[in-house]
This record gives sequence, structure tokens and C-alpha cells, in this order.
Amino acid sequence: MKTDEMIQTTRAIILHTTKYSDNATIVHTYTEEFGRISYIVNGRKGKKGGVAVALTQPLSIVELLVEHQEKRHLQRIKESRLAPLQPVAPLDMYKNALGFFIAEILYRVLKESVQDKPLFQFLQQSICSLYIINKGVANFHLLFLLQLTRFMGIYPNLNNCAQARYFDLVNGIFCNSAPTHSHVVQSNLCSYLETMLQLDYETMHQLRLNRGERNALLEVLIEYYRLQSQEHFTLKSPDVLKTLFD
Repeated sequence: MKTDEMIQTTRAIILHTTKYSDNATIVHTYTEEFGRISYIVNGRKGKKGGVAVALTQPLSIVELLVEHQEKRHLQRIKESRLAPLQPVAPLDMYKNALGFFIAEILYRVLKESVQDKPLFQFLQQSICSLYIINKGVANFHLLFLLQLTRFMGIYPNLNNCAQARYFDLVNGIFCNSAPTHSHVVQSNLCSYLETMLQLDYETMHQLRLNRGERNALLEVLIEYYRLQSQEHFTLKSPDVLKTLFD
């Protein structure tokens, strides 16, 4: 909503923060109104600091009053507060680790500074689901990555998925014969991908995986995003996830 020529309000999901100087921080966000946006926030952290705690917590959902100029690389925040009705992040090391992973992958793959409200709503609903679900938590990040492909324009082609023996990571298709390149999923992992495409956060507990299978699927999905984005990004949080869930 616009309040004058430059001042606007938007909800935003915090993805990452970067130190800019001794008294300034860059807050990387995905916003409801503008897509991927980075804000520079002045002020030291602490009792009198201008950087609110919520602006430093990955996956916090906040409401911002901002100075927005289309061609400016770093925008400015005038006011911030937690979004109403946002669930409080639980004191749960598993969910916190999943939250850091989701924030890290979003920081790497979300690039467009354009409005995409369906994507924002999906992200907001997913974050809320993570905080309130009790069953199948160990599968959450896998389902999230697969569902996110719908909004990234890389959702797998499901033709022949029921009979397929392979999943081609380069072309995003299920197939009966192995492609000539090495970026391919086969055997039981292929069938798990097929099953996951039929599940959601409420039913993901039905997917029974051991630690090795879950870690292998995570590597497959991250590689899929790398290939589709044509960017070889590195992630730190998957190593933590691999040690937590069994």
C-alpha cells in the first residue's frame, strides 16, 4: 500500500543479514510488494540500537514501512514490527535448523525484485506450518524444496513418472532410460521423489526414510536447484541437517 510517492508498507521475510559497517547492517528480505529486496539499517545492536531483533532472525515475518525507490540498490527501513499473528519460533533445535536451511536456500535461489504475491503467500504459509506441525518434521525441508519448484518455474514434468526408472535432473523429467549425462536419479530415490510429489505438509509423515535416504534426497534436490539456476552455490546448513535426523 502506498502512503506517498516514496513511503510504502510491505510484509517481508528475513533471509539473511550482512555487516555493512560498524554501525550499519544489510538485511536481505523477500517482500510481498517488491520481491527480493535488500535494506540498509543504521544503528548499533543493543539497548539503544536501531536494528530490531526480528530483523536479524532468519524467517522472521515482519511488517515494514520503507523508503522505496525502484533504481536504488539498497532501500531504507523507516519502521518495523513483527507481522500480526505470526507464530513464535519454537525452542526446538530441529525446527531451528530447518529454518536456517530454508532461509539459506531462499537467499541463494530467490533473485527477482518483482512482486510475486503467490510465492510470498506460499513462503509465509510454509513458515507457519513449520512452527506448528508435529508429525513428519524430518521430511519438511524435502517437501518444501519440491513445492517451491512450482513457483520457481522448475516443477518436474510428471509424464511417465509412475513407470519411470530415472529422474533427469537437467531436464526435470521422469524417464525409462538413463540420459547420457551423469545428473540422474535412479532406483528407490526416483520412487521417493514420485511419492513426495503427491504429499503435503499434513501428510509428509507418511514418507518413511532412513537417514541415508533422506540425506541422499536432500543432495539430489539441492543439485536440481543448482542445475536449474545454472549457479554452483554452496550451502552450510545441510551438514547440520544431516546429523540431526534419523
